[in-house]
Amino acid sequence: MEFTLYWQFGKCEVVTGDSIHDAMTHAGYGGGAVNALDFWSHGDVPTHAWDSTKKSWVKTTANRVVLTNGELEALVSLVDKAMNCGEITGGFAGETLESLRQAQGKLEHMFDQIEVEV
Repeated sequence: MEFTLYWQFGKCEVVTGDSIHDAMTHAGYGGGAVNALDFWSHGDVPTHAWDSTKKSWVKTTANRVVLTNGELEALVSLVDKAMNCGEITGGFAGETLESLRQAQGKLEHMFDQIEVEV
């Protein structure tokens, strides 16, 4: 998984790992680095920009996903199935409920709004 780190001094970087802790460890950061970290987000799409005047991160324009009505119904159906069972087989062979929950969390962080085309 990819994570974007936002440092208190205005630097932003992408790290990879199975979790945020794993990603930071693989990038060479120890426990003390967390003190210099402002926040992090899922994925490699920047959600904030550094405002040098304010010396802080400012949320950028919202990302948008446009789904057709049928795609939205399919997504809702998949999420319902994932939340009501321990494992999904078939097209997701080997993927566990936890993997799907992580994907759901990643989607929630990446997209501020979903627009449905009817």
